[in-house]
Amino acid sequence: MKQDAVIESKKSSNDQLAHYIIRSLVEAGVTTFMLCPGTRNAPIVTALKEYSDLEKIYHFEERSAAYFALGRIRRDGKPVAIVTTSGSASGELLPAVMEAFYTQIPIVLLTADRPRRFRGTCAPQSAEQVGLFGVYTSFSQDIENGELCDVSQWDKLGPAHLNVCFEDPIRPRTPDTVISEHKMQKIYSKDAVDYVDNFFRSVKRPLAIVGTLPDNSHDAVRGFLKKLCIPVILEGVSGLREDESLEHLKIRRTDQIFRYANESDYPIDGILRLGSVPVNSLWRDLENLNGKVKVCSISELPYSGLSWGDIVCVAIGKFLKEYTVNVKFSDKESKKWLRSDQEYVKKLGQLILEEPFAEASLVHKLSKSIPSGSMIYLGNSLPIREWDLAADYANRGLNIKASRGINGIDGQISTFFGLSEAGRGNWAILGDLTTLYDMAGPWVLQHMKLQNIEANIVVINNSGGQIFSKFFSDKIFMHPHDLHFKPLAEMWGLKYERYTEIDKALAIGNNKLIEIVPDDDASKRFQKQLASI
Repeated sequence: MKQDAVIESKKSSNDQLAHYIIRSLVEAGVTTFMLCPGTRNAPIVTALKEYSDLEKIYHFEERSAAYFALGRIRRDGKPVAIVTTSGSASGELLPAVMEAFYTQIPIVLLTADRPRRFRGTCAPQSAEQVGLFGVYTSFSQDIENGELCDVSQWDKLGPAHLNVCFEDPIRPRTPDTVISEHKMQKIYSKDAVDYVDNFFRSVKRPLAIVGTLPDNSHDAVRGFLKKLCIPVILEGVSGLREDESLEHLKIRRTDQIFRYANESDYPIDGILRLGSVPVNSLWRDLENLNGKVKVCSISELPYSGLSWGDIVCVAIGKFLKEYTVNVKFSDKESKKWLRSDQEYVKKLGQLILEEPFAEASLVHKLSKSIPSGSMIYLGNSLPIREWDLAADYANRGLNIKASRGINGIDGQISTFFGLSEAGRGNWAILGDLTTLYDMAGPWVLQHMKLQNIEANIVVINNSGGQIFSKFFSDKIFMHPHDLHFKPLAEMWGLKYERYTEIDKALAIGNNKLIEIVPDDDASKRFQKQLASI
């Protein structure tokens, strides 16, 4: 017993919490766990491997998994726990929960969540999950590490919801991380100018990062950045990534910004965020740097995207057009940094030539092959990151869209079709799992044809969720498969094309499903070489 206690003490807080929850559910009669692996529920998925006597069933799609669990409960007469990651994945359970409520089926909804300090922030993959299922649960509890789990109070006459808050399994807090007591403030127009002025006075080496912007704010943001004259990261969804007039300010490489021994080594001491919460991983790296790097966020949306930090809520175009830049920052370090970044871009271009069949290289070629002026919808989440990494920087009037509210991969085909317009090219670039999530989406094609709207779906089929391969060695997190998408195209009357390389311009419209199949070995070589640049 003493030895067990020593082993337990060596586990991380996430591991301890995961084992505690599992044991509590086993005591309540759960012997089958339906697992939908993701990042936030990784502690539960990993911990369950140590319980050989428990049944583990894996699924990539939560809605179907929940209904499977209902069938298994009815067959065996015992409760089953379904384990989801955070965000929209939890919401996918609601239809099955409603069914279970009205038939008194004892399903356990074990939803992983981000820590409570993230609530209301719109941080990636975070949502308001407490009370998510409303009246449809007979028992619910929100749990963080160190708190008791009281499943014994569950009467098993309907669904039980355990919302379990885990720290980031990929970017764990360092021992010296201080969790801020500061509550997020929303700064409105009256105080906005003073707040932004104070930010600029408090930093010497700021960096700007631009996320999704309202369409009517591009001119104002462009003019503001030129006056400010500091390095800037322009995400694809900003609409400014390919803007030639900002070329002298653009930073493409971000993975090294916070990879230093201490904050005195960082090339920046402040970040100015414009627009929505950034996709870039730099924003997540900020979480462990509370107080070390100052942040000022200016957006029309009232979310900081961090567990700390304030948000200036204004009509961004109007505010920046009227704001007077009264500071001048030294450009000595900036120029040095920008020169280094240009060298990185040069090497990245060479790598794309050397590995033409790698996934990022195919995205680069795809970006050059899609007709100018097209609307491009990037489905979450690897296509967004690879577009930002590798898409061509030539300004061809592409209109980049994405859904970055809750960052889920559900409903992406349907959202794309809703955005599509007649008289222009409409292109969705989606991952394979994202496509599988919304296979019913093309039902609306019959309506779109009446409006002369044509759209192409590009599926990057890398045989699973390869975005997780960087973080987890266990393949269950990748949801591996050997499916292909020609039957889906045939079912919905879409023309089908398959490419392992892209060596021609793609025709506008035509209602096609284009399957792009990267070479897995080439993609791995590409990522390894990229990390060494």
